[in-house]
Amino acid sequence: MKIKQKVYSNILNAMKSIDLESGGILGAKKTTITTIDTFEYDRIGTANEYIPDVEKLNQIIKKWYLNDVFFVGLVHSHKSKKNLSYADIEYAKNIILSNHLDWIYMVIFVHENNKLYAYRINMKEELYVNEEEINVK
Repeated sequence: MKIKQKVYSNILNAMKSIDLESGGILGAKKTTITTIDTFEYDRIGTANEYIPDVEKLNQIIKKWYLNDVFFVGLVHSHKSKKNLSYADIEYAKNIILSNHLDWIYMVIFVHENNKLYAYRINMKEELYVNEEEINVK
């Protein structure tokens, strides 16, 4: 996964500013769909759970679309675990299926080490989760 330096910094700054689960959405321009160049911080959850403000985020995604920026994934934090939970994978699967997408990124920020971990969830014939290296541009 490629991510613009400014967006990478914005994600890290937003996520490490609070020791609770939080998250946001990721966007990319149509011409460079696999390079993350847009991030919208959502809100703070609890110590154990981040629940996106779907109504607010859908409005932002609609505005992005008018500027040829497409929703390509989510970022949220975990206290210490870098791996996606079963609930994370199911949520990604539901987003993919309900929006007729082939894939999305799920990025985890780990509070314990202040690092990001990226996963690409593909859903063509079957579910496939692949951890990806993050390349900051």
